[in-house]
Amino acid sequence: MSASLFKYRDAFYKSQKLFNYLKLDSFPVDMFEIFQKAKHFPILVVSLKEYNRDHIPLKIKDAKCFYYPEKAYLIVYNEQKPDVRIRFSLAHELGHIILGHLNDKRTEIERGGLDDVTYYILEGAANTFAGNFLAPPILIHKKLSGNSFYAEEIASLFGLSSEAVQDYRYPDYIEWLTIRKDPCEMLILDRCYEHLFPNYCQRCGSLFYGSDVKYCPVCGSKNIAYCKGGADFMKTYPGVPTNENKKVLTCPCCGNEEFEAEGDYCPICGTFLFNHCVDTIKTDDGINHSQEACEQGKILPSNYRFCPYCGNETYFYQMGFLKNWDSSKTQDFEIVPDDAGLLF
Repeated sequence: MSASLFKYRDAFYKSQKLFNYLKLDSFPVDMFEIFQKAKHFPILVVSLKEYNRDHIPLKIKDAKCFYYPEKAYLIVYNEQKPDVRIRFSLAHELGHIILGHLNDKRTEIERGGLDDVTYYILEGAANTFAGNFLAPPILIHKKLSGNSFYAEEIASLFGLSSEAVQDYRYPDYIEWLTIRKDPCEMLILDRCYEHLFPNYCQRCGSLFYGSDVKYCPVCGSKNIAYCKGGADFMKTYPGVPTNENKKVLTCPCCGNEEFEAEGDYCPICGTFLFNHCVDTIKTDDGINHSQEACEQGKILPSNYRFCPYCGNETYFYQMGFLKNWDSSKTQDFEIVPDDAGLLF
């Protein structure tokens, strides 16, 4: 099925605006999490096996979306397909929803009264939306940084098949180079830049991100390598629950939950509410780290025990809010999303 930025430019721009609106910053995109954020018209997602258990058996190749006016959307997906195919199929159905294709009774369940030309136009637009939503071309461009286009690397980073990248993402990217850039694309790049460079530690197995990191943020080791794929086996070490701005939800020192919106310190105990690099002297394999706080001056993720740029301890680790890496169990914390409007 076709996809083209030239033919379906509106679908492309809407995919980038939604990606930015949802403030996505990591890959592959978690489509199930996105559907959970829909409020105005909920988007319910069930597997084909689940659907057929309670309804007249349905046969679908990849996924199908039903629209119940003024109530909800229902997406049924074939769970027997590979993860990369499921991810794209769900994004494709999201494209139909965002582009308003399902608001016509002719398109609710089957092709119905649609002629072939109209049907293929709707499918092409949904494909264009889905592919560029999962892999924004401005991120592909920054990832390449003048290097050759390697479909396998792009596919691994964004959770797509190599064939889909070669056949669709590459042609779309070539077209993207010639069109006007939307302002929201720069916002996407600024927010997602670090996540274009996944790394892993060969000592503790942690996965982290950054283009110029030198130390593992979990164990402080310099034995790190670029992660080309297969991140599923990496470990996630626990941190302090935070919001999307990396500000703690609850003071890790006194447990207070009431903070000033613009405040950086706990009003009860004075604890700084963000993790960051601090002054320290640490020795790792005979190498002395700087006494002064890192010049990067960045607010760090809440599970970082060491600064990935200079190797110094972090504030949360020094304060005892984080356990030593070899005594910590893997755990994921929920990040509180922004309020959403309309569909999201």
